[in-house]
Amino acid sequence: MPNRRCLPWLLGAALVMILPTRTGRVFAQGAICGQFTDVPSSSALCPYILQAFISNITQGTSPTTFNPGDPVTRDQAATFLTRTMDLTLHRGTVRAAMGKTWAPSPISGIATDVGSQVNDVVTDGTYLWFGRIDGTILKVNVADRRTLEGWTLTSGAPKKLGIFGGQVWIADDQGRLHSFNPTNSPGAATMLFNASATGLTGGGSASLAFDGTNVWLASSGGPKIFIYPVNLAGGFSFNAGSNIEGMVFDGTYMWALLANASLLKLSIPAPGTTGPSIVETLTLPGAVTDCRMLYDGNNIWIPIGSAPGTLYVVRPTLNLAALPSSIVANQSIPDVLVPSVAAFDGENVMIGGANNGVVALYKSTNVTLIRTFNSGAAAVRGIASDGRTFNIADGLGTRFFQF
Repeated sequence: MPNRRCLPWLLGAALVMILPTRTGRVFAQGAICGQFTDVPSSSALCPYILQAFISNITQGTSPTTFNPGDPVTRDQAATFLTRTMDLTLHRGTVRAAMGKTWAPSPISGIATDVGSQVNDVVTDGTYLWFGRIDGTILKVNVADRRTLEGWTLTSGAPKKLGIFGGQVWIADDQGRLHSFNPTNSPGAATMLFNASATGLTGGGSASLAFDGTNVWLASSGGPKIFIYPVNLAGGFSFNAGSNIEGMVFDGTYMWALLANASLLKLSIPAPGTTGPSIVETLTLPGAVTDCRMLYDGNNIWIPIGSAPGTLYVVRPTLNLAALPSSIVANQSIPDVLVPSVAAFDGENVMIGGANNGVVALYKSTNVTLIRTFNSGAAAVRGIASDGRTFNIADGLGTRFFQF
């Protein structure tokens, strides 16, 4: 599409007297605005135009013209907004602040042994927590990858971990919920609810999410979601009507992916009530498998399938009357076998496959594939990002890989 001029409300501004162009030339402030012969330097909008130009939000209509009086079409406005989002995201991310403006690549990973195969990994920003298949929850320092401490489950194997409300939470392979306080001395985690209390069945892939008040636990082995109000005694089960393949919270609603390809948008139950209500239902256009969905603050990412696998990206909405939630992307994921896990570092989304070590890296703002590469893992069962690094857990080997 042709590049047009930007509207002032799209621009950040700073008065610039001498500005470099992308071709390396320098234009001193003179009779014209930078290189644009159709904008006078005396224009109050000249600094804004130049700031947008050197930030690559707009390129003008030619190397020397800006056409400041032309209207902006809807598709051009969308382009400017996307470029502005990219710039803001890039400036605001922890990776950019640390000088890590490069995207992870095959030569940038560091392998560290954690002693056993790993079913999941999460981070609190300072530490990595690995759920090993031998029932150990391992605490590892993000910065230098040192193993620090370990907690254990009295029985069962961790399938999904979460860091909620200052506690480490574990969903195991038997439909049970455990937790421990990481500031206490290492020991055995507390089993809060057994399978008969949660109403969940074992053997499936676990889902674990938190809405700020309640911990939500589910399994792909059955249709029930167990909801545990952290500050109240007890908990209750909600029947979603089909087996649960994944859950994620968007800051307002909980989303549950069902085996019948339905994506339920659920309200958060008030204290003392018996369960959530279904606010909205989306139907995905293909078969689904269990996955660890991701919400990046704007979109829900759902990686599913076998080979090549499918990526669905859903845009939630709060106002159903004006604009229902929608599927904004439906595309193949190349090279990744059984894509099922995803992580977000503030700019990019990484998706891994449970049956091989290939990961796919996407630009979050426009769902564009950057590259795929072999992480070094035999099977990717968990990915965690602290905003600086991606940490990939191997489900068949004993190492994790930091990029």
